[in-house]
Amino acid sequence: MDTEDKIILDIPALEAPLKETPKKKLSPSAIPIAAAAVFAAFSLILHLSMAASAVDYIKENGSRMLLSVILPDYELSEPMVPPLPEDTELGKEEKDKQYDFIIRNSDLSTNAEYGLALTNETSYTPDLHHLLFSDRPSPSKADADRLYSTSAPKVLIYHSHATEGYAETAGTGFRTSDDELNTVAIGAIITEVLEKAGIPTVHLQTRFDEKDWSAAYDNSNAAVTSVLRDNPSIQYIFDVHRDCIGNSDEGYVRAATTVYGKDTAQLMFVCGTDEGGSGHTGWRSNLTFALQLQSEIFGSHPSLMRPVNLRRASFYQSTSPSSLILECGTCAGTLREAKRSAVIFAKELCDYIYGYDCGLDTEALINSLCP
Repeated sequence: MDTEDKIILDIPALEAPLKETPKKKLSPSAIPIAAAAVFAAFSLILHLSMAASAVDYIKENGSRMLLSVILPDYELSEPMVPPLPEDTELGKEEKDKQYDFIIRNSDLSTNAEYGLALTNETSYTPDLHHLLFSDRPSPSKADADRLYSTSAPKVLIYHSHATEGYAETAGTGFRTSDDELNTVAIGAIITEVLEKAGIPTVHLQTRFDEKDWSAAYDNSNAAVTSVLRDNPSIQYIFDVHRDCIGNSDEGYVRAATTVYGKDTAQLMFVCGTDEGGSGHTGWRSNLTFALQLQSEIFGSHPSLMRPVNLRRASFYQSTSPSSLILECGTCAGTLREAKRSAVIFAKELCDYIYGYDCGLDTEALINSLCP
């Protein structure tokens, strides 16, 4: 309670005056008892006031408090930014002429064998090669079709932080509710490519972070759970984000490469664990999926993938053994660059789900969807 707050006791008026009673002297032995009674009454009032304040605080901040328990290592008010490898060389400061902010053009791609590298924020030390060559965590499309049907959806795309935007939204803090400029547009591209390959996909376009950033993961998980209840055929789940590295004073990192002669945003998978206390003990299956898909993309486009980011929080990835966060580009890159990498990612995901080349022409898709 604030020290300047006052406690006011509302005592009702007496209907009749009290009769005068003889005054008595207080004995010395009664003084400590009286003092204790006064102190106890004051303490009770104080605690009741503090309890009322606590109730008000919980009403206002309940979702934030809950999220801090579910995701204890997650920065509630900031984009999640993994630590960069120690040998990373950030590009020199340059002024973006069109959008007026400092950028650092950087190559954050992994150069490890099979593309297997981690930015590991946990105490776990998984055997990456063992996981890479393990059985796939989820069935191929043919197996899933036998279990369900060819028309049943196999992939779910959603956006816990849908309002994350790219360089075009620098003026509004790299965030926007315009679904043509934020990560929803990236999910739309991924969905379109998957559908072209004959893989039915559900794309949730709800902006879960628009009204309450701190409750975004809670709200998106509730929606995902509902979709999975109605569509048990879904095997592959991606929460599509946009990364943000840097600040306005030192500049923002633009993580990009060149594919088919065009500037293309680099990608990163985020894999949760149970170390934050979530109980997600099956996280190694999710990491297996991340490593297998990472290796597939690395084999075709070695400079596209950043190291996999292994986190303490689960990000509700226990919903499927093939559930991941996909960071598509950074805030300093353009939407078009992110769309190009989204096309490549989607095509490689199709190949992984089928278990063979799905037949789509990646370069032709890029030229038609995001030239």
